[in-house]
Amino acid sequence: MSYPYESQRVTVEIAAAAINDLKEIIAIPSLSTDVKYKKDCERMALWLQDFLKKIEFEVKVCETPMMPIVYAEKIVDPDLPTILIYGHYDVMPASEPGWKSDPFEVLIKGGKLFGRGTSDDKGQVLIQLYALRLLHEEGFKGVNFKLILEGEEESGSENLEPFILQNLDKLKSDVVVVSDTTLATEDIPGVTSSVRGSILCEVALKVAKQDMHSGVFGGMVVNPANLMANLIAEVKSFDGRIQIPGFYDDVKEYSAEFRKDLEIVDKLCFSKEVMANFEIVKNPQESGYTAFEGATIRPSFDINGMVSGFIEEGAKTIVPSSANAKFSFRLVANQDPAKIMRDFKIFIKSKVPHGVELVLTEHGEYLPYATDEDSPYLNSALEVLEDIFVNKAYLVPCGGSIPIGALFKEALQIETIFLGFGLETDNIHGPNEHISIKNFLRGMDVLCEYYKKIASI
Repeated sequence: MSYPYESQRVTVEIAAAAINDLKEIIAIPSLSTDVKYKKDCERMALWLQDFLKKIEFEVKVCETPMMPIVYAEKIVDPDLPTILIYGHYDVMPASEPGWKSDPFEVLIKGGKLFGRGTSDDKGQVLIQLYALRLLHEEGFKGVNFKLILEGEEESGSENLEPFILQNLDKLKSDVVVVSDTTLATEDIPGVTSSVRGSILCEVALKVAKQDMHSGVFGGMVVNPANLMANLIAEVKSFDGRIQIPGFYDDVKEYSAEFRKDLEIVDKLCFSKEVMANFEIVKNPQESGYTAFEGATIRPSFDINGMVSGFIEEGAKTIVPSSANAKFSFRLVANQDPAKIMRDFKIFIKSKVPHGVELVLTEHGEYLPYATDEDSPYLNSALEVLEDIFVNKAYLVPCGGSIPIGALFKEALQIETIFLGFGLETDNIHGPNEHISIKNFLRGMDVLCEYYKKIASI
């Protein structure tokens, strides 16, 4: 059988073995969001342990209150550079409609590998594992390797931070490498240069014990639905600016050169064809910034859901007794979620009139992270990508949240390089998740060369 990518290192035999291994691990439904799948997560952890032992890593499956963490290391010489590789073996549920094949059985079609976890993150973890296998078979001993493969990323990584803080000496490294992100396009490479942080919260307003007749009480009492709408309008103006005092004080600003490259990345990642596939249109939200910048290097505020009053068919003239809305903020490098949350609470409370009961609940916060653009590890990654893809490699900011970058920076004082091989169109967390076979295999070459390059930094 032929494959869309072959090299002297990634042979037909290696490609076939990797795809067979992918089939095996995709068949394990390692869902961390439901405790009934704990046995499957444990089975997945043991599979990883067996693979790593075969290439002479010291491996331990570390129990946690939930899903186990697989820790492995191969220390050649303590004086050599040490690379810490992070990945996760758990996956999202696949119960949503729209799947055209069994989500836990790999389908090969159109140069892609379909199945839950093929891109996020089992397939990309396997790219890392095969790079390590290939380097082992080549006898490469230029760096030390450590791995953390966790089983709770899709459910909040509750036990990851305690594990890291309890093992700071063991985890001491020079750089973290993560393959859980995307390229610019299938043939144009990129390194994820930043990820946004986030705040998730809920606001509940109550004015009465029950809904009221609008002909009797309308204009006499505060309508909580109207008030919620007004509060939302107060938070974010029509020009897309968030109105909380001091909100933009710490926002990282980017150079004109960086933003010019973003215009190219935008056209590559979110072409008209891509947008048409999702049946959506790009609309800039913040004055002075493109839609792509608004989704990546700028903070944002979004309503995630609202409920109030009568929502059934027909009409009912009432003043609702309550209103509830869920919000999220996306934050960029240098913004502090705790400060933003504190300022948001003060802002909202100042706008709520007497007689209205306000309950503000926080559902989680995650720090943003941006890799140092002068890092030799980042620049080396770009150089290797350009060599193997034979195309310019771009810095690609990510609009989502990957909290581990900030966590590793704070705990271990090292940079994280997000060197992933998926695409924005891989449908992660959705039906028909997939990864390009070409980059599933090409990624192995990239990582092998990258780790060899790190040996000389």
